[in-house]
Amino acid sequence: MTMKKNAMRDELEKLRTLNQVLTVQQLQGRDALNKAKETLVFVGKILTDGRSAIGVKLFGALDSKPFLVVSYRKYSSSEVAQEKSTQIFSLWEKELSNPTWHPFNVIEIHGEHQEVIHDDEKLLKLKKDWGDDAYNVVRTVLTELNDYNPSRRYVVPELWNYVEDKKVTLAEAIKVLLNNLQ
Repeated sequence: MTMKKNAMRDELEKLRTLNQVLTVQQLQGRDALNKAKETLVFVGKILTDGRSAIGVKLFGALDSKPFLVVSYRKYSSSEVAQEKSTQIFSLWEKELSNPTWHPFNVIEIHGEHQEVIHDDEKLLKLKKDWGDDAYNVVRTVLTELNDYNPSRRYVVPELWNYVEDKKVTLAEAIKVLLNNLQ
């Protein structure tokens, strides 16, 4: 019985060692893929033109246009409109980058737990003061930040297929970039 236990312990130790080796290899592989992706994003910015189906989409980047449009409707002076638009845009950029502000609730949808944005006071005030477009763009950015980088909340560049409205795989990106080089 003791020999059998020792043999099982030895086997368990070998499996633990193998698990550690495989975990390290997986992490190294993931690092290599992330570096390749970062390089492709950088090269993609250089090689893709505005007409290309593939480009770099910035997830979590707030669009200033809805704030500017509302400002021009609210204020008669162009100068005042631009100033107010810049102020509110900067305020919301700061708010969105604050990881302690988390206006999400976890609810069950079709048996799965999902995080959904609940309308807290800040969002409701934004909607009331600046309208649906500004409100919707902030909600979209909040969702992107929560999906891509919830703990730090910074903008994440992704290679994006604008025609199919989806993230580009590494293989697709390499194929497109090679075609652009020819």
